[in-house]
Amino acid sequence: EELCEALKEHANQEHCFLKGNLNRPLINEPRAGSTDPNAPTQLTLLDLDGLRSLSSVDEFMEDTGMGAVDYVVQYSSSMGVIPERGISAHLFVMLSRDYSPAILKQWLTHLNLTNPALVANLSLTRTNNAIRWPLDITTCQNDKLIYIAPPIIGEGVVDRFEGDRIKLVKKQHR
Repeated sequence: EELCEALKEHANQEHCFLKGNLNRPLINEPRAGSTDPNAPTQLTLLDLDGLRSLSSVDEFMEDTGMGAVDYVVQYSSSMGVIPERGISAHLFVMLSRDYSPAILKQWLTHLNLTNPALVANLSLTRTNNAIRWPLDITTCQNDKLIYIAPPIIGEGVVDRFEGDRIKLVKKQHR
């Protein structure tokens, strides 16, 4: 509940979310080197990037074996603005204990390569020299900026998204 409310408050102020903890205050300086990207973490972040083969986040959670787990969903600013892109959302999931980001990255890679809905959305980047993962494998690191602000809609752009962009989804397991 606290995480969901904090995300809503900061999204409304057009802030972003930093996954990880700063090791010093930053004053007019880049954040490079200010977090430990490999520190154990109890928060995992699932970043769905244009998932076209499923109809909902709940279907994704069921399909990956996490259908009974609580999570906070934050729908990306492109969700509803670029409907043909598919599901774009950040899912914040608390873990029962700390895990190494390297282990979580292996798990996310495994999901991308074995889950049929994710495999169906694998592609190459525009330069054809890397894989574009439908489930981002880098968001488990503790140095990632996650954009949580709602979209700024310009003239001629329509936002078809209905409902809250950030919400807590309660299931059977915290």
